[in-house]
Amino acid sequence: MPEPRETAADGDPRNDAWRAALLESSLDCVIVMDGAGLIVDVNRITEETFGHQRASIVGRRLAEVFVPPELREAHERGLARYLQTGASNILGSRVEVPALHADGHRISIELAIARLHHVGPPLFVGHLRPIEEQQRRERRLRASAAASQAMAQSATAVDATAGMLRAIGEQLKWSVVQFWRVTGPTSIELTSSWVDPDIDGSACRATTTFGPGEGLPGGVWQRGAPLWIEDIRQAAYLTRIHRLAEAGFASAVGIPVHVRNRVAGVIEAFAATRETEDPQLIALLEALAGQLGHFIEEFAAGEALSRTEARLLVALQREQDARHAAEEANRTKDHLLAVVSHELRTPLGPIIGWARMLQATTATPELLARALPAIERNAMLQARLVDDLLDMSRTVTGKLTLQNGLVDVETVVHAAIDTHRTAASAKSLHLDNDGEGNLPAIPGDASRLQQVVSNLLANAIKFTPNYGRITISTRRTAEGIELRVSDTGAGIDPALLPSVFEPFRQGHSSTSGEGGLGLGLAIVSALVQAHGGTVEAASAGAGAGSTFIVRLPAQQPPDRPNA
Repeated sequence: MPEPRETAADGDPRNDAWRAALLESSLDCVIVMDGAGLIVDVNRITEETFGHQRASIVGRRLAEVFVPPELREAHERGLARYLQTGASNILGSRVEVPALHADGHRISIELAIARLHHVGPPLFVGHLRPIEEQQRRERRLRASAAASQAMAQSATAVDATAGMLRAIGEQLKWSVVQFWRVTGPTSIELTSSWVDPDIDGSACRATTTFGPGEGLPGGVWQRGAPLWIEDIRQAAYLTRIHRLAEAGFASAVGIPVHVRNRVAGVIEAFAATRETEDPQLIALLEALAGQLGHFIEEFAAGEALSRTEARLLVALQREQDARHAAEEANRTKDHLLAVVSHELRTPLGPIIGWARMLQATTATPELLARALPAIERNAMLQARLVDDLLDMSRTVTGKLTLQNGLVDVETVVHAAIDTHRTAASAKSLHLDNDGEGNLPAIPGDASRLQQVVSNLLANAIKFTPNYGRITISTRRTAEGIELRVSDTGAGIDPALLPSVFEPFRQGHSSTSGEGGLGLGLAIVSALVQAHGGTVEAASAGAGAGSTFIVRLPAQQPPDRPNA
């Protein structure tokens, strides 16, 4: 390399005086390079910033000293192109590029290059300003803003945690960021991870549970304070660290998440590049962890409040339901007393009237012929009402018993028809027995099954107008016997069908003008269920008649009473 000229008159910046004035007084790193790409001189700040001694690098190629390997070819091409054509994309501009430190790590710099003219062979002066701190500050601001936005947009603690990890990873340039939640006095578990799409983070998730003091999460949990590992290879005492080093990770940091003065979790982050401990970054991470802890605490309190409110609402609803049930029970009781009183007095009136008439007058044959049948008819009616009340009471108290045997359903149907033939004739009703014939005997109580058919016939007769038709049909099914009682009577409002078998309900659109306790169908339902069967009602509505369908099994269920 030619020796620098020492003439002060020509203004050559390579003169010692100019060097002191131009290089050493600069606040930036200054590097002088000649047209061959060799380092001519550097100032003291360059030595301090990049860890080189001036004497060891002057005369060496600049690309070998300061330019990262992947950018060296482009640097050489750019220099050659400028020397040949005078064209350059860098001269006169400010660019941000990475530069190499003497120990091999990279430093982000802002670079401006100018050529010195009128000095003979080409000389280039580069002003370099490290901008890592500025970049870190900008990243911290972006991370804080992104984390705050994630918190504001999160509806759950899970969402908030995921948003926080993503903000730290994307904005602070950490390759893997994870959250460990303390799940018990001896366990901290991995619950959420963010991984750079270009990184294989499987080594970070190879272990999902630690105890106090184990691994980086357990160590931070036990310490209750941040832990920064600048070089993972030097922290082999921490479980899992050797596997992370083999996977290419260089640095790690752990930050505790406090909730009510206790560590509720740990934020853990890994970098593929070596990161020097940064107190300001630690302060930011602690602040973000505090935000997350506050959110988790608020969310937990909100969930607890919601659960309490839900329990109160359930309790309030139960109280309202109980009150409504009690009110309904009182109304039902009042209605029952009124109906029972009315229905029992109805037949009692004729009995008392005829008895007084017989006492007050001479009992002639004509009078007896009228009085005795009337007294007997009303006494039988009253006895039937009492029997219905007793049957309903036995059903409610679980004391309804069956005298089981084999029952011929056809015989039961004929007996019920014979019982009600006179009542049907009085209204000129046509009774059809449309039985299939040759039906198998089924287990059950013959008298109770006759009561079922009788109650259904009585119901049909009561609500079918004069000259109507009632049809009783029976047929064999795969399960047993099906019996239908259909009429052309008043019909049932479809909205009332689900409640026709409830006690004291009068679901029909009555045209009969007759009273009743409304227990007949309830007793039918109870007796059919006692036989292991089912009963249902069907009607197209008012005036369309109704059909009651009873299905009885061919075998007695084992859990049915047999007394």
